[in-house]
Amino acid sequence: MKVTEKDVAYVADLANLELSADERTRMVRDLNSIAAVGDDATSQAAARIAAALKASAGLRLLDALSEAALELSGQLPGGHVEVRLAGQDPALVYVEDEPAPAAFPRVAEKARELREDAPDVRRLVTTAWTDALADVNQWTPLLNCVGEKNATCSRAAPRARYERLWWYQSCMSHGCSSDGNPILDPAFRGWPSYMIDAPATAARVMGTLAFVNDVAGELYFDTVYAYHEGDPWQSQWAFGGNGDGTLFYPGTPARIGGKHDVPVESLRLVQISRSLADHGYLSLCAQLGDPSLARAEARAVAPSLRGFARDPRAYVEMREHLAARIEALLSARKLGAR
Repeated sequence: MKVTEKDVAYVADLANLELSADERTRMVRDLNSIAAVGDDATSQAAARIAAALKASAGLRLLDALSEAALELSGQLPGGHVEVRLAGQDPALVYVEDEPAPAAFPRVAEKARELREDAPDVRRLVTTAWTDALADVNQWTPLLNCVGEKNATCSRAAPRARYERLWWYQSCMSHGCSSDGNPILDPAFRGWPSYMIDAPATAARVMGTLAFVNDVAGELYFDTVYAYHEGDPWQSQWAFGGNGDGTLFYPGTPARIGGKHDVPVESLRLVQISRSLADHGYLSLCAQLGDPSLARAEARAVAPSLRGFARDPRAYVEMREHLAARIEALLSARKLGAR
């Protein structure tokens, strides 16, 4: 691990030390020289110093971004800014959640400011693609909004519009209700869903659909929403459906015994786990050398967002075909390595 001048500059700033350019250069040279000519113990010590410098630099950047996020959040009525990390490195900033088109100019300005302040940090907004948000580079729309325009999303955009795509499903899969009554419009039937009343395959298909549409991530707003509304064992009704935002049940000693509270996973969470495993099989098959078969198997199960297989046996058969092909590809690699 090498110490860089940028590492030294960050730590000097953190310690309120004023170092000239020559002093920073000499410090970098000296630390790296120690590591290069010293014994193992000295080299390890220098490596630890380098690691500490890098960690301090990352935390310094995180502090700055967090302060900026708080400041920006205070300027966003109805919105917020969050900083997410990948390891110790800031990965993305959650600029705003589901902004209305009328708010796009304000959101665009905040995204521009973030790009100028931290160009390597992704800027996430939960909305369909629009040229009004030129500095958003982590699009995260409703899955209803990926593809052709439809009755549930008038601003839907084709997959090709999104350079880097995450997505999410919500009460829009069954129709969001503000008065507690279910939505009966057929346009809200047949979408992938994590609702209790939806078929198990409506949750299971999410991983396969993500592979088909080259979706790199999924956002979900909560996993224990009903905990705040009452007893999840009695009711998880919210936003016009059962189970939106609640994937666990509270496993209290009074309910299930034992001495400690534990989360009890829902059957829907089991399907989500299987969904992720499906995605893993498809991705591994493609990475090992047969992306054509992986795509064909995925499209056979999920030819479209609403046209996915309802029969769970289709997913089992896909998994078996992929497993057989993966084993063959791995065997061929082993033979080729001899």
